[in-house]
Amino acid sequence: MVRPAVALPRANGCFSYASAHYKVADYGPLRAFGRTCVAETTLIGIDVGTTAIKAVLIDARGNRLDSFSRPYPIARPAEGHAEQDPGDWMEGVLAALGQFEADHDLSGLAGIGICSQVNTHVFVDAGGAPLIPAIIWQDGRSAPARPAGGAGRAARPKTAR
Repeated sequence: MVRPAVALPRANGCFSYASAHYKVADYGPLRAFGRTCVAETTLIGIDVGTTAIKAVLIDARGNRLDSFSRPYPIARPAEGHAEQDPGDWMEGVLAALGQFEADHDLSGLAGIGICSQVNTHVFVDAGGAPLIPAIIWQDGRSAPARPAGGAGRAARPKTAR
């Protein structure tokens, strides 16, 4: 799966596209606030969670203008396994953005914040296409390789301050 560039509405010239690698020169939410009426400024928050994509569109005052949720399955092909299709995540994010764009004027869009589930691994080929389903944080297949007492306990005194 090659990550497609997602066309975003322009916020007074500050946002023209999104990609996996945003260039600093293209990032201008603070400039957008300076040139856009506060009432027109919008923000999008997206949570790529364990059970669903959840997204919200808010104005600069924090008022919820719209929301989106799309669940997706967790595959459990064997005891202790927990996997998901990364394509479900991308489809959900694009569907949320599509809904917001269809139902609202996003010309004042000043930013998009994204968070995701922790400790989830996606192994990809050179083109970015997933090789296998994503191994999510609930997967326990590495438990037999874990040292007795947990490696985290031994590492903490050496790394935490």
